[in-house]
Amino acid sequence: MPRQRASSGYRGRAGVATLLAWLLAAAALLAPPGAAAYNLTPIYEETQDQLGGPGSTGVPFFLRPIIERVLDQFSDPAHEALTARMFGCTEAFVDCGDNPENAVPQGVLDGLRWNDNPIFRLASKSRRCPAAARPDYYLDLDSDPLCWVTLFYDAEKRASARPGEHFSGNTDATPVALLYRVHFGDLQFFHAMASWDGEAAAVTHAHVLAWLELTYRVNDGEIADLDAPISERIPALRDVFGRNGFSVRSLFVPQSHQHGANADALVRDMALGSLLHTIEDSWSAAHVQRDPASAGRGCGEFAVSAVPGRIITFHAYNHQDSNKHKTRDSSDTAESQLHEAAPVVAAGHLVLTLLQQHLPWADAAAYFQCLMEIGDPAAPAGPGDYAR
Repeated sequence: MPRQRASSGYRGRAGVATLLAWLLAAAALLAPPGAAAYNLTPIYEETQDQLGGPGSTGVPFFLRPIIERVLDQFSDPAHEALTARMFGCTEAFVDCGDNPENAVPQGVLDGLRWNDNPIFRLASKSRRCPAAARPDYYLDLDSDPLCWVTLFYDAEKRASARPGEHFSGNTDATPVALLYRVHFGDLQFFHAMASWDGEAAAVTHAHVLAWLELTYRVNDGEIADLDAPISERIPALRDVFGRNGFSVRSLFVPQSHQHGANADALVRDMALGSLLHTIEDSWSAAHVQRDPASAGRGCGEFAVSAVPGRIITFHAYNHQDSNKHKTRDSSDTAESQLHEAAPVVAAGHLVLTLLQQHLPWADAAAYFQCLMEIGDPAAPAGPGDYAR
């Protein structure tokens, strides 16, 4: 079974020691600002204590800017707070980020974080990750911070070049690691973003809706076989998953060989968390430019939940400035969205209600299509106002 992530300190002392050692050894490598595009799994209290802050004793002065950036990038639980509100948390927004009273199931939290930090394997040996030669090697930020951050830095550098590389699963070449594809390639639709600059809005839109369909139907049980290829279940995802052979199970929990009711329930919960993450990201101006004049409209029979403005264009992260991007993904920005004409929490409430009622996707799809409605299908993606 996959690791169960506790509310604090789940990375453990070994992971923190590895990360700190890597920071000491690779300060020069990470000197360029903004190593992360999104707020990933938050650093929990134990990790924060061990990494320390700018005033901590024993932290070399030259390391403090790097430590600050790590803490800043990975300690903001915006997605957790929004999701807890969707599940009924009534505490202060920042407190909801700690999931009081465990309102959000752990599997949903795992899926919520999975969009940013999926577990994956490397297709071959790598000088950046020597441990990849092990047959049981599965990688994410928590299991091998050195390898993860090194790969992320490589992906960022290569994708942001001009012209940048297009990391895609639709190739006959060596499979591209999920980390590259999720943050800088053809799977950026997990974040309601385009794959790269110039991608037409209609292409991104189709992928986003297809991902919402997959995750909705998996959570609802409409897709019962979690081991069937995704490309067979959702034809609109064939161009990104057709050559990879990914099933829902192998995508979400590749390290697990467990089957049965409990294992299936975890995957279905993770699908819901991933779905909510994508919806939440679609409210971020760093991900999507929307038309404010059309905000607050209803969606037919789903008028109980107003939606944000129609999508003018999707953004791609590849040539965005990470610091500019982060300002729109912070908890402060997320909390301000609670008071907008079309609050994201209301959208999440409605999605949870539809799933509780087991409304078939064929009937629920109209709401998601309205939520992600685009204006000009040909509008090209780009960095928007968040360019480097």
